[in-house]
Amino acid sequence: YSLLGIQALDDSNIFQSSTDVQSSQLWKLAPRLLLQFRPERSLLEFRYKGDYGWYDKSSVDNYADHALQAGAYLLLGERGGLDLVESYDATHENRGTGLSAGIDPASGAFPQSPDRYTTEQFLARYTYGVSHTRAFVVLEASTDRIAYQNNLALTQPFDRDESYGQATFGFRIRSKTSLELSVQAQDFTYDHPRATGLNLDSREYRY
Repeated sequence: YSLLGIQALDDSNIFQSSTDVQSSQLWKLAPRLLLQFRPERSLLEFRYKGDYGWYDKSSVDNYADHALQAGAYLLLGERGGLDLVESYDATHENRGTGLSAGIDPASGAFPQSPDRYTTEQFLARYTYGVSHTRAFVVLEASTDRIAYQNNLALTQPFDRDESYGQATFGFRIRSKTSLELSVQAQDFTYDHPRATGLNLDSREYRY
């Protein structure tokens, strides 16, 4: 499957600033591609999403973003399933948004180009139990790596690794009613310490 989107826009405030308002026409190109293979009892797929933008009056803000994803969705026996998904994104944050939000475009602290970063993610999900079984289990784990590529004085302290795990146990009382117990844990680890010495590493739990 393939798709191509084309847009022509007029952005009246490209930096989302209240003090230094600049406008520009923006052209966007958005190709999409999906390849699917269906061997017995499974689905394999590959996705590509591109986002390209060109500014008439601010060429330094032009961008080319790419997102790749590969997935395998497998049936294990009559009641089990395993999903494996790997993704890679090379994307950006427009100047005046994200980490540069609120910075005056006329100041020396305003970045000279959009912040660019990559994300790498892996997800594994195991499911046991289908709609006609009384009990079911869902186990899920993922890792996510975020790394900035430029404007490192501002962005490098936000490089981080995120890991996530979840276990859900359920029991169906009736066809449309079930009881569930879910435990979630998420861990954030930052690569570089803040100049202030503040440590943003953290761990969250939800029950």
